[in-house]
Amino acid sequence: MIRDNHSSSAKPELVINWFRVAVSPVEQQFPSRSFETADEARTMLKSSALHGITLHWLQEPKSNAVTLVALSGVDEQKPDWPESTFSLRQYIRLATNIVEVSLAAHFRSRPGVRACRDRWGVEAVEPDDFEHPAVRLFRGITANCQSDQDGELGVIFNWRVRGEFQLSLGDRQIASRANDAPVELRVETAGWSLAENLKRYNRRYLGRVVRIRGRNADVMTRQGEQVTVPVQYLFFEGSPERIRDYETSFMTQGRGKSAWTRMQQLSFALTPQGKRNPSIFRDRLRAITDFVGVGADFLVCDAMTYDGGQLTIDLQPRNVTAEASV
Repeated sequence: MIRDNHSSSAKPELVINWFRVAVSPVEQQFPSRSFETADEARTMLKSSALHGITLHWLQEPKSNAVTLVALSGVDEQKPDWPESTFSLRQYIRLATNIVEVSLAAHFRSRPGVRACRDRWGVEAVEPDDFEHPAVRLFRGITANCQSDQDGELGVIFNWRVRGEFQLSLGDRQIASRANDAPVELRVETAGWSLAENLKRYNRRYLGRVVRIRGRNADVMTRQGEQVTVPVQYLFFEGSPERIRDYETSFMTQGRGKSAWTRMQQLSFALTPQGKRNPSIFRDRLRAITDFVGVGADFLVCDAMTYDGGQLTIDLQPRNVTAEASV
């Protein structure tokens, strides 16, 4: 059993990467619209009138009814729906959605930081200055907002290091190692019209290569669908294993130029001297707070809602006491 450590107990303490967050104001007004079924709500989500609007899906327990809540919009775009007051203490999932949307917007505003949000949370990374012929490295955080057992909001920050191959499957060496390889889809120009069924995969893991045929590759997506994509838009997934395979196969330079070794150092698994790091957890926590707070004890940023307000994140990690359960 793990309890919050609010006392001066001498019991052993643990420090975890959960950081308290407060959203103000606690009560806010949002345009909302209710639907009797989820299918009706999904149909509304496809409406072009909602493009550019951040929405929250609110479904009451043991009910088929769904309420769509509009949180914010590009250039203050707002749906013509009745407005209602929502308490963020009562609607915890609504509050966590606001926190993650606001964090993603905050990190996007930072020069040099690349931020995105999906159903797993927020990722914000910046490029490392390590030079490599095929791989670019990034470091930063992932963030997921959750409430504790008492309903208090917090953000779980994890240290994130990722690699990104810069050479596509159009490169002969890369193509020679492509059989059954996991690949990402990256279409960043208008040179190829991205099919509707592929849009959700762009800049994400697509699937595994089945075969390469000339300038195209057949890929089995993670959903079990085989698709054909020009090789110039397919890149190896930047996992440590794939990077190490590339370096073992095609590079003869010293270990100091290894992107795989640099990833281990950026993730604090290895020290700068290449030795195993006994302080990995402490170093990752320090890197998280430095990245998020840029030297400050709190992160204060705008809340991305129509009513405005702000988020305040206490960058002191939570201390907990471990107790043996009988």
